[in-house]
Amino acid sequence: MEIVHKQKETNAQGRERQSAEFELKLANIRGAQVHTAEQIVIQGLRAKGL
Repeated sequence: MEIVHKQKETNAQGRERQSAEFELKLANIRGAQVHTAEQIVIQGLRAKGL
């Protein structure tokens, strides 16, 4: 019975870890999108000679 309980805890921890990793990936993607948007704006300003 104790082994089953420990397995459930491990599964829950695994889901938490996967969720945290997923959030981190989303944050990285968002950061990259913001960076790309900034580059586009900068290039646009340079093209206008500002």
